[in-house]
Amino acid sequence: MPKPRTALAFILLLPLAAAAAPRLKDTPDEGLCFPTAVGTRWIYDGPRGEFEETITEAKADETGTVITVVRTKAGKEEWQSTFRVSRAGLEMLASGGVTYEKPLPFLKSWAKPGDEWDYTYTRAPTSFHNHLKVVGPERVEVAAGKFETVRLDDSESNSLAGGPNRNGPSIESSCWYSPRVGLVKQVWQGQETTLKSFSLGK
Repeated sequence: MPKPRTALAFILLLPLAAAAAPRLKDTPDEGLCFPTAVGTRWIYDGPRGEFEETITEAKADETGTVITVVRTKAGKEEWQSTFRVSRAGLEMLASGGVTYEKPLPFLKSWAKPGDEWDYTYTRAPTSFHNHLKVVGPERVEVAAGKFETVRLDDSESNSLAGGPNRNGPSIESSCWYSPRVGLVKQVWQGQETTLKSFSLGK
């Protein structure tokens, strides 16, 4: 997305009680943090202008629903990402033509303010290390409306793949996610991207 309330209701996925079969389309009782319905569309306003993201495909797997999100700008495709949405959280599986060795945990179920986690990935020839921290619930107002969100702060550093040293200062960013909507706001190196409109697919 332009790459997540109260208490534990933020990101948050209901606990996986029984081994229920994953559904292709989220229903009100699932409590998922992110939509999975094909046709769901976000329109964002960012530093380079307006762009759109749309869920174009959704397939059930053993643990959740794998969705494809396509980003377009002025009618032209710019980027494509694949995520898994489940009651365990939101994971990125691939983006920009690169499939990651391990799923990247963007959101975790039952995360609470102060929780932190890390993940690493490689886009040759560069390796990236991300440290995420849940800051807490915040109410955010953007063009699309008012949302109860959870804020995640991310500190990303990088190095040449296989190299011991990280290059330069970390890149700091913050994302605000609303349950069943997704990304509402992002601030990356001081540049802001906000949700302009949202429509849920059918």
